[in-house]
Amino acid sequence: MIDNQETERRIIHAAKQVFIEKGLDGAKMSDIAERAGISRTALNYYYRTKENLFYAIIEQVFDLLLPKVEILSALKGDTAAKVDAVVELYDAVLRQNEHMPRFVFVEIQRNPKLMYDFIEQSDKAQAYLKALSYLLSTGFPRREDAGQFPKTHLITVFFGLQFVPYLLEPLLAMYRGTERMERETFMDEHKAIVKKLLKAYFE
Repeated sequence: MIDNQETERRIIHAAKQVFIEKGLDGAKMSDIAERAGISRTALNYYYRTKENLFYAIIEQVFDLLLPKVEILSALKGDTAAKVDAVVELYDAVLRQNEHMPRFVFVEIQRNPKLMYDFIEQSDKAQAYLKALSYLLSTGFPRREDAGQFPKTHLITVFFGLQFVPYLLEPLLAMYRGTERMERETFMDEHKAIVKKLLKAYFE
């Protein structure tokens, strides 16, 4: 007999796939139930609406990131070490959750207000943004004469560098190869480049 935790894991996994393929508006609860291998009635027992399921998936993302970002905010050491730590954090999370960038970006394009309203109303999202803002404001001092991007641009550059390889994965695989080892080697190389770029900015 499948326990509740395993059933919920299957539901979340199925919902991620359906939302990526069809978006929130196009997804149906029956699609998610079928993909998860359960009845519609069983799905309703866990999540009454697809919006509740969507919010649960997004909160899962913040559950992964928030504790780690809070720890990084308290890190001591030089800027280079902090850059390494931040990049390693997000790289590890993304490799374990490869769907995340596409899932988030697809829904931002399809329904930006839904994402905006969720972020504004979610305590977890606000706590994450507060911790990230503190980390960027205090964790990476720069020379007074070095110039400074606005924080919003720095966040855009950082997440762009981290997310784009996952968004371009189907195309990159045609050039790089489809074997897992080839992909891991490419991601290791990309991670090293991201660290170098960020360190150059903070010099």
